[in-house]
Amino acid sequence: IYAVADEGADGLLIIDMTEAPDRITWTNWQPSLQFGSDPSLPLAKCHNLYIDSTFVYLAGCNLNGGGVIILDISKDPQLPEVVSAGERRYAHDVFVQNNLMYTSDLSAGFALVDVSDRNVPQTLLMQETSSDFTHNAWASEDGRYLFTTDEKSSATIDAYDMSNLDD
Repeated sequence: IYAVADEGADGLLIIDMTEAPDRITWTNWQPSLQFGSDPSLPLAKCHNLYIDSTFVYLAGCNLNGGGVIILDISKDPQLPEVVSAGERRYAHDVFVQNNLMYTSDLSAGFALVDVSDRNVPQTLLMQETSSDFTHNAWASEDGRYLFTTDEKSSATIDAYDMSNLDD
């Protein structure tokens, strides 16, 4: 189990459940990391995360301007390896499906990022949402539609047809 928190300085909490319920252990993964010209700092906090079977995507951390940090957990789930980082743009939330990463970037809207090569994430598009404060985004199972909500009173659920990214 992986967990993060907006407050404090615990980094990424990794909970080992392999011997549960008899024994449950945990560690706080807090490596010092450097992205771009930023100084090397310990991973202290993140707003959110998304996990698939191989990768952990950290969003809204105290590093990389809050942009997504991609970790590989395939070799050792208790010792993630840093793969790369997305653009230096605060990501409040992150969702990944079919090598596409959707980041919810609050007042910057949402971004669609190609992560087929996780070493080099490529932003394909950015889009503002109707209430200009994108809280989260989630794609339909077939990836054709993206649904977003804005973190504002009386905001609507937006739906985007993602079948033609040029439109």
